[in-house]
Amino acid sequence: MTFGNIYWLYAFIPVFFVLLAGFRYSQKRRRAFFESLVAPKLQGDLLSTYSSDRYLLKCVLFLISIFLLFVALAQPRWGYKLEEQKSKGIDILFALDVSKSMLAQDVRPNRLD
Repeated sequence: MTFGNIYWLYAFIPVFFVLLAGFRYSQKRRRAFFESLVAPKLQGDLLSTYSSDRYLLKCVLFLISIFLLFVALAQPRWGYKLEEQKSKGIDILFALDVSKSMLAQDVRPNRLD
């Protein structure tokens, strides 16, 4: 497989690390905000429905989707080769105007007849 513009794949590497750092920062900010908002004895009850695995799954799926976007931008190419073909023929076009303007009586009997 070849790529039309492989530099997009190289550009994904810094984007990957920036997104990874952003997810980590977001998780820390969310945790700090929650801890400042809720009393420590109530955090266990309120966090019982929170799943860090689900957040991790969302982050991984997002990173995979961004990676596939960069792969699409890199224009993958495979499965074809160029062959020269010679063809013979003449293109012929027949045009017939059958609009109502052809019924004008400036030429006897009219333009359409």
